[in-house]
Amino acid sequence: MSEMIERQNIRIGIITAPPQYAQDIAEAMIASGVLGIWNFSSGKINVPDNIIVEDVDLSISLSVLTTKLNSIEN
Repeated sequence: MSEMIERQNIRIGIITAPPQYAQDIAEAMIASGVLGIWNFSSGKINVPDNIIVEDVDLSISLSVLTTKLNSIEN
């Protein structure tokens, strides 16, 4: 992964792994040059201050979608 990140000058990484792996993945990405992480894992990751993290909670999005769907069906 690190070779590809460096070779292709990738700056944004996406984490979709189980929470127990999220921190290790984030650290590997950062060490390879990633500056922004889109975190779909339910695990909270700790990063240096110069790294941007956007945490996405899919359970909240699913809840909103379900509520909207229920409102048009009823």
